[in-house]
Amino acid sequence: MGDANTTIKRVLLVEDDKAFALLVSHHLLRAFDDVEIVHVERLNQCRQALSEGTFSAILLDLNLPDSTGEDTLNAVLSACRRSPIVVLTGLEDESFAMEALRTGAQDYVLKDAIDHSTLIRSVRFAMERSLRLQVDVELSQALGELNAAREAQSRLFPKSAPVISGFDIAGATIPADFAGGDYFDYLTLPDGRLLTLVGDVSGHGLSAALLMVEVRARLQTLANYTSDISKMFAYLENQLSSDTESMHFLTMFGLVLAPEDGTYEFISAGHVGYHLSANGEIRELQLENALLGFNLNKTFEKSTMQQLSPGDLLFIPTDGLQESFNERGEMLGETQLLEIVANARSQSASEIIAAAESAATEFRGEVAKKDDITAVVIKRF
Repeated sequence: MGDANTTIKRVLLVEDDKAFALLVSHHLLRAFDDVEIVHVERLNQCRQALSEGTFSAILLDLNLPDSTGEDTLNAVLSACRRSPIVVLTGLEDESFAMEALRTGAQDYVLKDAIDHSTLIRSVRFAMERSLRLQVDVELSQALGELNAAREAQSRLFPKSAPVISGFDIAGATIPADFAGGDYFDYLTLPDGRLLTLVGDVSGHGLSAALLMVEVRARLQTLANYTSDISKMFAYLENQLSSDTESMHFLTMFGLVLAPEDGTYEFISAGHVGYHLSANGEIRELQLENALLGFNLNKTFEKSTMQQLSPGDLLFIPTDGLQESFNERGEMLGETQLLEIVANARSQSASEIIAAAESAATEFRGEVAKKDDITAVVIKRF
């Protein structure tokens, strides 16, 4: 009875001995429920068959009427590198059969000692080895492409924070996957103020990263034409809502800072920031705007003018920090995260971010990071 788990769809049998070919075919038909055997007797017929389709395995007699030995194997290898080859050989050619394995064959079977179990085991193992090699190659290629994508995305983030007298600014992102859906950027508006943006695309991985790249490009274009962040978010919403098809949504926080006096205004779309005053007060920066991507906002409200005084700092994270979970299923949470930031406030902006990320990592313990982590800190001296 056939083994459905080891079904071979197509086998190319290259053998000029009709009786032996009949024996091999009989063994294959006994072993596999669904098998198509293509039998040819010459090398030129083998080449023709390989040019017309693919095979799960090739059973190859090296000594054919139109080719012998190493020339036969090399010719078949050149014609088809993907199908596993099992060499059919006589006792007198066993040493060459061993050499064939080093050249590229997956296995060999001695004709004089052939039986059902020997043949089927060899064919099955050859296919499994070939499949593993193919998977390894494809995985290596895929990882190479993913690493290239991650490297390309990393170049999209700011290489450095703006250097502004009286301020210390830093931002960082750590993707949970090979590429992330978090976003942060610094843009100079037409009126000379600094726009800091932090965003979070739902989910993570390649599709989220692609949307993040699109958002970045559109915001950089919009920042060349308007200093009004309400209009900027409305334009972005109009463009995104027709493209995302409800597969992803986007939260975003935008803060416009006037360096000369520390005044700022902000806009939030499903995203929150924090103002930590020098006196220890912590104020949540959030408005009633809905998130981006679902066309839920016709207009976007922005805040009244705020003041960042000397000793104050602004902390704008994505939710990957506070939504860090430990082995007991407990979440780090907003309160504990803000305590960590407040305790580190005497350090530099980049050190504050590092302290928050380190604390989240320690809190998770052995639990893998589930979401991208991004944060921006703006301190005024």
